[in-house]
Amino acid sequence: MLCTLLCFPSLDSLAQTGVITGRVIDSKTKEPLALANVFFNNTTIGTTTDLQGNFVFNRVAQLGLQEIIISFVGYDLLLKSVILSSADLHLGEIELSQQITSLEGIEVVEKRDRDWEKKLEKFKKIFLGTTSIAEECTILNPWVINFSDDRRSTLVESLEPIQVRNDYLGYHIYFYLNRSSIESVSYSIQGGAMFRELEATDDEQTLRWAENRYQTYLKSSRHLFKSIIEGNAKDKGFKLFEDARPDGWHKEATDNFRTLLSTEKVKEKVVTEMIFPDSIPNVKRILIDRRLEVHYSKARTRVPAYDDVIYPVSWLLVKGGYLRVSANGIALNIDDLITSGDMNEDWITRMLPVDYRPPLDEKIVAKTEEDVDRFREQIYVHTDKPYYYPGEMIWFKSYLNYREFDLRNSLSRIVYVDFIDPKEKVIASKRLLVNQGTAAGEFRLSDSLAAGGYHLRAYTTLMRNFGDSALFVRPISVLKITDRAEAVEAKELTPAIKTVAIISDKAVYAPRERIKLRIETFESERPISSNASISVVDQYQVATINDPSILNAFAQEGNSKTRLSHLSFPVETGITVSGKVVDKKKGAQATLTMVDVYSKEMFLIETDRQGLFWVSGLGFYDSASFLLQAKNRKGKSFGTVSISDPEKPTFYFSGAKPKLQLRETESPQRIESAYTAQERVTVLDGIEIKSTRIPEEYQQDYRVKRPYGKPDYVLKGEDLEVSYGSLLLALPGKFPGLIVRQTGSEIEENRWAVYLQRSVSLGKPRQVLVTLNDVAVGGSNPARFLDTIDPATVESIELKSGINVLYGDQGGFGVLAIYTKTKSSNLETKHLPNFQQVSIGGYARPEEFQFPNYDDPSIDTSFPDYRSTIYWNPNVITDRESGVAEVSFFAADLPGKYRVVVEGLTYGGLPVRGELQLTIEDN
Repeated sequence: MLCTLLCFPSLDSLAQTGVITGRVIDSKTKEPLALANVFFNNTTIGTTTDLQGNFVFNRVAQLGLQEIIISFVGYDLLLKSVILSSADLHLGEIELSQQITSLEGIEVVEKRDRDWEKKLEKFKKIFLGTTSIAEECTILNPWVINFSDDRRSTLVESLEPIQVRNDYLGYHIYFYLNRSSIESVSYSIQGGAMFRELEATDDEQTLRWAENRYQTYLKSSRHLFKSIIEGNAKDKGFKLFEDARPDGWHKEATDNFRTLLSTEKVKEKVVTEMIFPDSIPNVKRILIDRRLEVHYSKARTRVPAYDDVIYPVSWLLVKGGYLRVSANGIALNIDDLITSGDMNEDWITRMLPVDYRPPLDEKIVAKTEEDVDRFREQIYVHTDKPYYYPGEMIWFKSYLNYREFDLRNSLSRIVYVDFIDPKEKVIASKRLLVNQGTAAGEFRLSDSLAAGGYHLRAYTTLMRNFGDSALFVRPISVLKITDRAEAVEAKELTPAIKTVAIISDKAVYAPRERIKLRIETFESERPISSNASISVVDQYQVATINDPSILNAFAQEGNSKTRLSHLSFPVETGITVSGKVVDKKKGAQATLTMVDVYSKEMFLIETDRQGLFWVSGLGFYDSASFLLQAKNRKGKSFGTVSISDPEKPTFYFSGAKPKLQLRETESPQRIESAYTAQERVTVLDGIEIKSTRIPEEYQQDYRVKRPYGKPDYVLKGEDLEVSYGSLLLALPGKFPGLIVRQTGSEIEENRWAVYLQRSVSLGKPRQVLVTLNDVAVGGSNPARFLDTIDPATVESIELKSGINVLYGDQGGFGVLAIYTKTKSSNLETKHLPNFQQVSIGGYARPEEFQFPNYDDPSIDTSFPDYRSTIYWNPNVITDRESGVAEVSFFAADLPGKYRVVVEGLTYGGLPVRGELQLTIEDN
């Protein structure tokens, strides 16, 4: 934990003082020191002494206990505490002592040694910070700083004030360093600061500085203390919590704040119990006798402290338990305050002079508090092909870009991708985890899908605040299998400044030969790291058309009028679950207990008066089962809990639809390749197949009984071995063609897989979809769910081995339908009376693009290879230093031309794109 102890006593704007005078002299010679700096600590109020060493302040608008700093080159810094009143104050002669410094033999040169430079960089990161705001601050005279090692720490000293130009807030800061050191895990930077306002070049810069200063003030400790004293901390956006342990310090490390709250490791602080009077007028004491945790809910943080908290989080601790604070929120015993977290980040960059006053200009206040455009997210989706045929896979990667790029790790963690039919109905949907501003996935199109104009829509919940027209929509044409698209002359998409170079290792390749590509990304023609995706398609099978480009996807348009305090759709940092507690057909207020069946993690949720609840920040793939129980104020269970289906946005698209030139043919335009990825299969001896063809009682109008139609096999629950305790262990050998086994390798941990034998011929086995009482629950990891089911609760299991349109691409590799005796999927519910069990969908686990490795002599290469998408890779990461990444894959059987497209974002948010054409010729 980083801790900073600062000496910044402060000033109150109550009334004007009388005239303040004094004289600065040498302590030994008693000679006057001309041009010495005299200023009120951490303010813009300062002056210099005249030739006789005299200084004067005429009616400073401050009263009470203050600190004056006197500085002169070659002399020790002097801090003098004074009590100011409305009467004149004469401080007499103030003696400065000549400095006895350890900076012997220092020579000011243009270039210091490497050790000094490394320590200077470390000091800058602490002193200025590491954000984009810190990049607007510059140390103007770094050569005055010296470092010396003292056992376990590095001492930091300076003969002259460190001068900092802050172009974010508009100040020139003179920082007088005093007693400072840096250790491995902590630091102490102490001293005094004098501020000078920079001169703005125009009105726009003046307004920008005013807005930045006010925004900085709103989430400062000064604003926090002022709002605590005034009793409106929550209204100002501050949520206060403290450690619930008697010793005031919980030791549990967790990324989930809700867990700390529900397990009572922390508790909400009662603000009215924190305020006490002080002996000095207009000063209050704030009780902070244990660690105080502060969440500021009216801003977003760059680096979240918890997975389920998107706000800036800070921690305060006060030596002695009391902080003495002025009416304006200025801490007087600041030496006793230890701050960490957001309020300690970039502290010199975000430091305001204590004589700063919040603006009275309503335009500045309104713009700062209401403008949410800084939180705007935009999405672009790169697909492997511009159009598709039934039965094909749509491979895609979503890119999120941000109005303020520093917020990319604190905004949405979930992106939703919908596949929408020509009637504007969502027929398939994915919930994807956002990682470094990207999310990859796929949709498998049913082989019976009708041709027409479809759409791919991608959005975050936060984006919906800006209207459904702000969501990303990409037209996707699905053609009849016998229709052929003709190439359309593509518009020039290469930018004026080269952003991607794609270099092949050969000019011409043979069928099934390995192709190696070197990808280089640039920004202003300099190498830069980027996160990109690459698509390689056979141009004979996939005609080149004018498809969308990432280069023009992120144009920012206008400003939103949405108020930050009135966002209808929140930022999602994890999977969101909402619902309602109902008792006697009415919503009822309750305390809801929510237990994850798999992890046994428990959450406590308070509903509102209508019984509505909302919880976010959950994280799991595929699906998870939860037990829910509602209790009233007396602690008795009651009512029922219903889970709400996520609301889908209204479809909106005003862009141009692709114009394809189609030619009808008599032959299919796609032939799926049947190359095989060999796997070791264990033959199990002595297995008796218990499942049978459909019995007579299932023959009557079966489509009414089961939503997916007639199953191929049915297994009665009485034929399961219940002693195994888990359906996963009881299932092997029970269905013809169904494989239940562990997979893994030297580089991949063992995991269970449940799939049909026929899916092996498609490369990496695709797993079956598991449903429980006709509700899809297993996702792409059915084994995890099957392991939670007790065989004793199962009435029957049915296997549908064909492609099922009802469940979209999820049901493309078989459906394993489980029906329970009591509608309960886990025996634990017998021991937990009055609990309901529900299954909640999690993140979709992206599939891996499969292609043959013709260098592997163990695979069967006798199958024809007619891939239309030759290669797709959504995770092309170019090197941070060189901007280079390398990929390799194999050509298919057909000679011709391949179109290579690389799209992505640099780590600064700049879109990049490049194209290359490859030639394939027969030997």
